[in-house]
Amino acid sequence: MEKGMITARQFGILVALAVIGDSLLIMPGFLASIAHHDAWLSALIGIPLGVLVMLLFCLAAKCYPKLNLIESLQKVYGNWIGALLSLLFLYHSLMNSGAILREAGDFIITHSLPQTPMAAVMLLFAVIIAMAIKLRLEAFTRTAELLIVVFVLFFIFFCAALLPQIKLSELQPVYSNGFVPIARGALVSFTFSFVEVGAFLMITPYVSWNGKGSMRKQFVSGAIIGGVVLLIVTLLTITVLGTHLTERQMYPTYTLAKKISIGNFLERLEAILAIMWIITNYFKIVVHAYALSAGLAHLLRLKDYRELAVPVTLLVVATAMIISPNIVFFNTVLTKNWPLFDIVFSLGVPVMLIVGYAVRKGVGSIGK
Repeated sequence: MEKGMITARQFGILVALAVIGDSLLIMPGFLASIAHHDAWLSALIGIPLGVLVMLLFCLAAKCYPKLNLIESLQKVYGNWIGALLSLLFLYHSLMNSGAILREAGDFIITHSLPQTPMAAVMLLFAVIIAMAIKLRLEAFTRTAELLIVVFVLFFIFFCAALLPQIKLSELQPVYSNGFVPIARGALVSFTFSFVEVGAFLMITPYVSWNGKGSMRKQFVSGAIIGGVVLLIVTLLTITVLGTHLTERQMYPTYTLAKKISIGNFLERLEAILAIMWIITNYFKIVVHAYALSAGLAHLLRLKDYRELAVPVTLLVVATAMIISPNIVFFNTVLTKNWPLFDIVFSLGVPVMLIVGYAVRKGVGSIGK
């Protein structure tokens, strides 16, 4: 169904961008509201947990290396049960892409275009999402390869400009509230950033891997790079803004960018943060929308998933519009219920594939 192939390096770049994703803007606030000044510890613990999740995804991908997740599920469980599990996985991609698009709409109408209807903003996003699916996997991964350079340069400048304002005293006292808040924050950190990368199991068959271990290397390196970026951002928000302000802000990283001031000349450079977030947010949505299109095309026995580019994108927009009545409800659901949703659908379905494959073929046969 997918005619083009991408390189292992391009795959790793996509993973890193998707791990950062929408978390770049909202994660520090979520973690601070849960773990307070120990939010950075939650982000730190989330990285090794995320690496374990990546290794599990590698195991799932190696069950049938030449098949995507939907094809593998039907091969292991048959057409009916496999289709049911596939629909659960695709439902997660739909809800996740809709939620990320809703975040984008809320942010833009709050800070940039307050008089613009949210539907109009989302439809503009929908156009470029549909274009990415229409142009196939190879095209939007090459775009990611170019834009990652922009992201890295902006991120280095962003961190360097804030270094003089860091107050390490804001991190103290460490571990004052015990381990439970830190663990709860780590759950949010690793589910939002790492578990949602399960959609990449729809891409792994179309990657030109550089020998044995290449898939594991790209999954893990992408996860570590993305996790470290989020850890640095969380540390910056806590040490520059302080815990209390970070907790109260809906978009604390954007507020952090407003603090940049160099010689009373370079100020109010929050557009840099907005550009970084749009880059990572966009590619995370595109990966989920691509997974949804390719998966539905296979279940419906269509010859080309690009036929579903426009319908799927419009479905994502509709989901984004109805997913929540307001931003307060949306943020409450994200912190309290969404981690479990991610674990059940994005992590549970690949685990079902591994278990089913192990029962049919034997545990030692995975990856051979």
